[in-house]
Amino acid sequence: MKQSLFAKKLVALFSGLDINNSYVLDGFHHDFFLSLYRVLDVPAFILLPDNLFDAVLKYLSVLQEDRFVVFVPPLVALFLFLCFCFLVV
Repeated sequence: MKQSLFAKKLVALFSGLDINNSYVLDGFHHDFFLSLYRVLDVPAFILLPDNLFDAVLKYLSVLQEDRFVVFVPPLVALFLFLCFCFLVV
């Protein structure tokens, strides 16, 4: 598959990083998370503040059927879901 110039730049940016270290992407726009996922050839754990979860989930919704991707909702949503399940049972 032919890579776009943007994808090539992302690969060049991340290829020199050590897989054993953690990195912070400050100011990384939501639009680019899908491109980032597609160019990475190593596992990634992306931790977001709860207030950004819904916005980023919108951009990554095409990955919801990908068996290598897990979305863990914010603690408040998880708590409300568990309370709802308790009330239904």
